[in-house]
Amino acid sequence: MDLEVPAKDHNELKSVLISALASNGNITEALSIYEEMKKLRCPVEPKAILSLIVSLKFVLQSYCFLVN
Repeated sequence: MDLEVPAKDHNELKSVLISALASNGNITEALSIYEEMKKLRCPVEPKAILSLIVSLKFVLQSYCFLVN
């Protein structure tokens, strides 16, 4: 990322990326970025976390449907 962009904006950009990835089915990548941010103690936007939860719920429901 650009070094001239403030850290706060980096966090917001990564949060948007998490939301976009999760919403488009790239949950593994979204979780990877989320974990990286949490390890670095960077704040994650609530919308990004909600997108992950909704996407994971959808995947789990789909899995349960296929298994049954």
